[in-house]
Amino acid sequence: MGTLPTRLGAEVPLRGTLSRNLLILSIVLVILLPAYNAVFIYPSLTKLFAENTAEDATNIAKHFSSILEAETGELTKGAFDSEILKAINTLKEDFGLAKLKVFSKSGEILFSTNPEEIGNINSEGYFHEIVARGNVYTNLVSKNTDSLEHQKMSVDVVETYVPMMRDGVFLCAFEIYYDITEKKRSLERL
Repeated sequence: MGTLPTRLGAEVPLRGTLSRNLLILSIVLVILLPAYNAVFIYPSLTKLFAENTAEDATNIAKHFSSILEAETGELTKGAFDSEILKAINTLKEDFGLAKLKVFSKSGEILFSTNPEEIGNINSEGYFHEIVARGNVYTNLVSKNTDSLEHQKMSVDVVETYVPMMRDGVFLCAFEIYYDITEKKRSLERL
């Protein structure tokens, strides 16, 4: 095969050097690949997953908003009649939503799938500084951690606030919780 000269005049077989270099390269790759996955790939996939879920939540909120507008006019607590409640239950079941809330422009909860929350006020900065200015706001909440409203979640969720605007004026906001526990497990297994 050939030899390589060394400083002392001894010759090292080329095959031994090549094998050693391939072994070192293999070890480096075995170490770097999981690190690359942990630092770049998994966070990128998680971000993409959250963005897609937020897009789905925005589409659901727009659909739901069109039902509310057609049925009610101005949004108040009384706007949620039996037909609207039926539509909410259908949305929740069809799309696997963990929770749904509707906020007035002041941050008051007009409707929630958890009736105990109705009437509470969201005074958090993100609501008034981001959502009320027309921007969608999304947060990935891991199981047994707190949501943006300081509620401990029993499942993994993507919590998305979707503002409804008319002619640049903030009318209300929807908060949609997607249960992503199984999807997150699949992503972690991948």
